[in-house]
Amino acid sequence: QGKWDDAIYSYLRSLENDDRLGTTFYNLGSAYAARGESELARDAYLRALQLQPDLASARYNLALLYLQAGEWSSAEALLREVVRQKPDYAAAHYSLGMIYARTPATIDQARQSYRRYLQLAPNEPTAAVVRQWLAEH
Repeated sequence: QGKWDDAIYSYLRSLENDDRLGTTFYNLGSAYAARGESELARDAYLRALQLQPDLASARYNLALLYLQAGEWSSAEALLREVVRQKPDYAAAHYSLGMIYARTPATIDQARQSYRRYLQLAPNEPTAAVVRQWLAEH
């Protein structure tokens, strides 16, 4: 409901009691990200992944933070790991396609990522844009 300060307070209190839960750090990171506090969100997602390496949503959200910061290779590495862990993670395929579409040398990889995205999420709002891009490239 947009009460990010309350959520952050609650997650921090929860971590005072038990700081071994990756999902709590993930939720804290999401709250920080919603408030635009990228560095705190990044740190929380990293801690979540230390505690729970298979937490694909934390890895994906961390990749989005790296994309926002223009850290393309870091984002790509994280997204590739998400896809390795969860091959059906449609949003990760879409984001990889965006990264690969940036340079001519990786256009084939962009096509592959975008095609997989369309297989997994053919009715998403971005699917039409992806289809258009594929038709042009």
